[in-house]
Amino acid sequence: MLTNCVAGFLIRLDKSILIKRVRCLPFYLLCLFLSLPLSITSPSAHAQTSVLEFNIPPQYLNDALVQFSAMTGVQFMYTEDDVLETETEGLFGNKSIIDGLDLLLENTGYNYEFSNPDTVRIFKEGVAANQSTVANLIPEGRQSILLDQNGIEQNPPSTQQADSTPSLRVLPKEIIVTARKREENIQDVPISITAFSADDLTARGVDNVEQLDLLLPNVMIRGGGTTGPVGGNFTMRGVAGVARYLDGVAQTGINGSLANIIELERIEVIKGPQGTLFGKNAMGGVISFVSRAPADVMGARINATIGNFNQRQLTANVDIPVTPNFLTKLTYFTSQKDGYVQSGISTVQHGDEDDTVVRFDVLWHANADVDVRFDITSTQKSPDHPNADVLYDVNDTQDRVLNYNNNGLVFTDASDAFGGRQEYRNTSTFAGPGWRYDATSYNVTINWDISDTLSLRSISGIRDYASDALADLDASHYQFFEIFSANRVDEASQEIQLLSDGDRLDWVLGFYANEVENTSRRFDWQFVEDPVLGPRTTNWITEGNTEDISVFFEARYDITEQLDITIGGRYTEEDFTGGQWDAVEPIPTWPDTSYSFVKGTANSISKANFYSFTPRLSVSYDWTDDIMSYTTYSEGFNAGGVNTTAVGGVFVPFTGETLKQFEIGVRSMLLNNSLRLNAAYFDGTWEDIRVGEALVPGRIVQINASEAEISGFEVDLLWAITDNFQLNFAVGYLDTQYTGLGTATTISLNSKLAFAPDSQYTIGGQYDWRQTNGSTVSYRFDYGWTGDYVTVQDIRLQKTQPQYGLLSGRMTYRPVNAEWTVAFWGRNLTDEWYQQGGFGAFLGGVDQGVVARPRELGATVSMEF
Repeated sequence: MLTNCVAGFLIRLDKSILIKRVRCLPFYLLCLFLSLPLSITSPSAHAQTSVLEFNIPPQYLNDALVQFSAMTGVQFMYTEDDVLETETEGLFGNKSIIDGLDLLLENTGYNYEFSNPDTVRIFKEGVAANQSTVANLIPEGRQSILLDQNGIEQNPPSTQQADSTPSLRVLPKEIIVTARKREENIQDVPISITAFSADDLTARGVDNVEQLDLLLPNVMIRGGGTTGPVGGNFTMRGVAGVARYLDGVAQTGINGSLANIIELERIEVIKGPQGTLFGKNAMGGVISFVSRAPADVMGARINATIGNFNQRQLTANVDIPVTPNFLTKLTYFTSQKDGYVQSGISTVQHGDEDDTVVRFDVLWHANADVDVRFDITSTQKSPDHPNADVLYDVNDTQDRVLNYNNNGLVFTDASDAFGGRQEYRNTSTFAGPGWRYDATSYNVTINWDISDTLSLRSISGIRDYASDALADLDASHYQFFEIFSANRVDEASQEIQLLSDGDRLDWVLGFYANEVENTSRRFDWQFVEDPVLGPRTTNWITEGNTEDISVFFEARYDITEQLDITIGGRYTEEDFTGGQWDAVEPIPTWPDTSYSFVKGTANSISKANFYSFTPRLSVSYDWTDDIMSYTTYSEGFNAGGVNTTAVGGVFVPFTGETLKQFEIGVRSMLLNNSLRLNAAYFDGTWEDIRVGEALVPGRIVQINASEAEISGFEVDLLWAITDNFQLNFAVGYLDTQYTGLGTATTISLNSKLAFAPDSQYTIGGQYDWRQTNGSTVSYRFDYGWTGDYVTVQDIRLQKTQPQYGLLSGRMTYRPVNAEWTVAFWGRNLTDEWYQQGGFGAFLGGVDQGVVARPRELGATVSMEF
């Protein structure tokens, strides 16, 4: 059966047939999977009925055992002096006592045995459990004792009353990432990478992707220019090509990309071109979201939040292990917030949120060598007025605006431009609905350990979504610039990785196929009230379909114990087909948005092919066990296409773009592992840059500029200053400029890239105040500062977002041995006014912006069962 499945797959490698069968590929993989011998193993003979919640941070093993004993009542005996110097990775979450001990002692070189149900002896691995005899009795009131080789207690307690709060040495936690398609310590990766664990995200109050913007220098995450929160705008190091992955599956398109942070294990942010392992659209970098897998014990987690602007948020997760090898999890998330920009209707505020996510997750340990992960997720967004629109400026010399004002239709800064006065107000009379987004995704990941050194991984993804959005781009009571867009997107992807982990050579060989079908309907109401020139309308149906395949490899070889070299490359081939048609159905009367996708006359039908090879070369050197430096050359690629907006009656094509970059960096753990310090310098050339130009007011077309130079540096620091205080600091500097214009006509030589501030930094800290009764109060603050930057590349429309800083804070109370916490938090505590997106159409008469939320305050209660 295995042979038949493999043969059935190989004979379909012809590209034209292969792409059409991407959606069917999981079936072939399932055939291969079912041909493997399966077994259902029985639960451990040591399974415990008592499950406790552990919160033991990384620290010395002796201190960790003291804390473990206080939480469980288990007593410990050990004879090894270096228990005092051995570090443990900590223990978190709901675990049985057995599972907790296994995890706590993992990678420490120690093992354990139960002398009786309440007493555990700790000994070095490789030492027989009964090699030495020690007393089994521990004095009353003591949780653990340290014996010498003769069974004599070392460091007996003082006759004075000891502090009942154990002294904990909290060190920066080891972070495991998969930036190179395999699990490894983040400090061993020769890439500029930052990772946030679930605990980090919770402590910093991050519940949406957009809030990462505060924490990541040289990264900008915000709403789109005309779309606001409907579509995200991601840049890294000034480059607008950031790939997003969820559990290894690419999340293409911008609609719904400002996603909620729900039940994640971690987020990995990888800066710089990642074309080799992550393919096209990863020129600037990658944001990889890794979800939390179903647990092997029954349990539930609930987070409930309330706040100003009538915020209500609930996250509920239930882990249900059907058998020890078949684990399931159900997640439900709902979040609502009122708007904060007062509209022309007294009962309507723009900027509201209404999100619901339901996810079902399965982890099947099919046998000792095969794991299968499957999930289905439904996401719905239904705010009535998602864009917090304000009008900054009315161009009272523009023809259309003059026609309004000269005919008694007052349209001026004084009457409508409240954004210029930093007022959360507009005069829009739009009553909604503003956005309806409905997405469903299906992902299947199969991991097969073929041998101790060889494994096969399959990642299959299918996602379909519908997005209907209406944007009031003039933020006024007129129908000056109103745009409605409806998108229907179907996409499927399949990735296969063959991985080898040897003593000196590690490598990955991969194949990737992706198919996206995108159909959209757009109609506009523009200048409807103009009594002189009359309205201008748009009523189009467009299609943009892509089919691409790629093969890639990367290999790392240990030249010596200290010197490594990594080499890789990816070949990508993409076919683009698209077109634009007049819609048969006429534009409805404002604000009706009923529509169909019935095509009329074809305005353009286009085809294009793109090819690229993106190499990678990296050399790293371990100066010590704790200090590594590296030099990397890498490339990234974004494919081109054909404009669906005509210029002079011609639908102009645009080519792909490439970023070539060198990076030099150092990753280090200093001061006895209490200080994690990483830094990187980069220098690159961005060729054939894709630029959007408004050659006709209100009509954006893509053209290619020649090139730009990009350089800068980043420093990232995390320091455990004391046992209960940690400080983090990160800074980024960026120097960008256009060095060639190509066919572009609306940018200037030596001008800076949009959304590329010269400098950004973030600083934060956390203090854990441990009470004598064992409870903890944690105080957390984060401040992020962003320098000036331009939001529009077009020199005719260019405006500058002034520098600003955002302060957030959180206070969390955790009782001892309790299954709940309560937190009080605040975002934008200094109430900064700044813009997150906008429609800079000053030549068309208006300069509109989407303003960010003012100060937010709230409380969150978390419970685990």
